[in-house]
Amino acid sequence: MHAQTSSANKSDGTLVDKNTLVILGIFTVLIIGYVINAIDRTSFPVFISDILHEYGFGLSDAGFISTISYLGMGLTGFPVGYLLHRYSKKHLFNIGLFIFSAGTLLTIWSVQYWDMAAYRVLSGIGESLQLTALFAIAGVMFSRYRGAAMGAVNSAFAIGSFVGPYLGGVMLEASGAWRVPMIVFAVVGFVAFIGTLLLPKRIIDGHLHLEDESAKVIGGADSLWNHNTYLLIPATALGGLVTFGFLGMYPTFLREHLGYEALSAGFIFSLSGLGSLASLIGGYLGDWFNMRWVLVASNVATAVIGFLMFLGPTDPISQGIFSFALGVTFSGVVYVNLVSGFVKSLNQRLSGLASGLFMTSMYVPAAFAGYIIGAMASSWGWAAAGSIQTGVFSIVAAVICLFLKPELFSRHRTDDAGEDASDEAGRSSSVIVG
Repeated sequence: MHAQTSSANKSDGTLVDKNTLVILGIFTVLIIGYVINAIDRTSFPVFISDILHEYGFGLSDAGFISTISYLGMGLTGFPVGYLLHRYSKKHLFNIGLFIFSAGTLLTIWSVQYWDMAAYRVLSGIGESLQLTALFAIAGVMFSRYRGAAMGAVNSAFAIGSFVGPYLGGVMLEASGAWRVPMIVFAVVGFVAFIGTLLLPKRIIDGHLHLEDESAKVIGGADSLWNHNTYLLIPATALGGLVTFGFLGMYPTFLREHLGYEALSAGFIFSLSGLGSLASLIGGYLGDWFNMRWVLVASNVATAVIGFLMFLGPTDPISQGIFSFALGVTFSGVVYVNLVSGFVKSLNQRLSGLASGLFMTSMYVPAAFAGYIIGAMASSWGWAAAGSIQTGVFSIVAAVICLFLKPELFSRHRTDDAGEDASDEAGRSSSVIVG
């Protein structure tokens, strides 16, 4: 009966068009909510120099504070994957946005190192709830093009990371106080929380799909522990060290080592966010081409750019180009295809757990990325630290990805895939990502 209704609706076109507009509209609102996270997350490193001098932190301590929020994201990522099987995706998203905004606001009242670290971890827990749920929602709404859907989510981070550092730098220069932009970002986050509360739970939780019911996903492993996830876990962990070492400490490198002012450092750093807007294209690359070679090539490209960034020219134009290019190669391609790889490695029944496993694999190492690059910079200098963490680690990740087996990824069945495939897809269609 449902299939007949769906066919009838498709033939007159009206309901399909309406559903498409509704889904795209709601997804856009959720994306805007996540942009708020990205603005705070990527502007905070711009304030690290001021925080370092106010509290008397060392360089490695400052690096740890700049990325410790990712520990909250990593530790809660996998448990959130289980929660997605039991509770509303909308509710998890809303709770995450509230917790994130609260953690951001509490940071301004920090009195010493450890309570500031705790508040940043709290904000990371909120972002983990929000981002894991958003990956799940994207997978439900756009299951035929999961790579592109993950790219759309990451594009939200790209928009925030382009706007955030520059906006944070402007407010810091105007006010002379790093707490002012933090207050602004927290208030905007609470406003976004109220706005997303009004969205319809039924659609967000996956009771309305963009694709026709005939579009089913088949294949993928029946266990979290399989050939591809064994490889994706270490490749993703290295990716967490690469990108979040950069995100956490690159503005400090520009300000403390190269002598840039906060506004200039924020603008150069924000260009990486502009490059990250390539995420949608990067997701399509993974959908349409061999994901193994997409990951290998993009990791190698990231390594080359990392070497140039820390060993090459130091003028603003060159550093701006390197920042933009690193955003394209890692955030725009590597990150998107790593999360898509986890989802595609598993049967749809486990897709929510797959996104949670990605979060843990990426963000637990990310929590220590700033500390590691800061400690290396203190001991060996920025050239060695940056080259190792962005260059060498990316090369190792590329080598690991060489051994992925794309034929083991899940895929959409074709119309002639047979009734067994249809039955299998039907059994798993109720849980797509989460």
